[in-house]
Amino acid sequence: YMQMRNQGRAVMIAGVGQGGRHALRLLKDRFADPAARRRLAAAYLIDAEAPADAPIPLCRSASDIQCLAAWTTSVGSEAKARRAARGSPLACINPTTWTANGALSPLSAHRGGARARSGEGQPDITAQAVSAKCVAGVLQVRAPVKAALREPGGWGARVRPPQVNLFFADIAFNAGTRARAASAWLDDNEPKPARPLPPPQALPDSPIYREDGIVDRVEP
Repeated sequence: YMQMRNQGRAVMIAGVGQGGRHALRLLKDRFADPAARRRLAAAYLIDAEAPADAPIPLCRSASDIQCLAAWTTSVGSEAKARRAARGSPLACINPTTWTANGALSPLSAHRGGARARSGEGQPDITAQAVSAKCVAGVLQVRAPVKAALREPGGWGARVRPPQVNLFFADIAFNAGTRARAASAWLDDNEPKPARPLPPPQALPDSPIYREDGIVDRVEP
């Protein structure tokens, strides 16, 4: 794809859970090289337990490019988040503020989560419902204040796919911000491939008139 179809554009990578672990492998294999990373707008690894020493530097602001935004979510108390953080240090970026600090984000910073629903179209967005902070490499999320963003509990909850994306609108808005920033950076810093030539046109043969008055006729 990078050689044949990319045409000098920026690349964005995203993965959730197991898909995030596959995306992490892709980052290690293809984008650890600085020359390749110049094409990376950003990578989002969601609930994939990315290591703190990942091959791509962590994003430090909402508009950073060529960087990694990763977090593993724990809904509930800070003590629960610390228990989930046992083991190797993990990368944690707060998707409401897009920073790595441990400050609790206000509800006003939350652009909106969404619950999966059947049918087509965009899901309903529930905004200003979640506050979060990074605790020992895990994103501790206070229980959503609105019922629409609460996962159903009960028996078998662990084996069901998640029905809620707590940061749906936050991610969508931020991806657009980073894509525009990456495109502008590439315009200023990287060569662009030439536009393809138009298709050839067949022109009829015509005689050539020389200065000496002799006409080179076109042979049939």
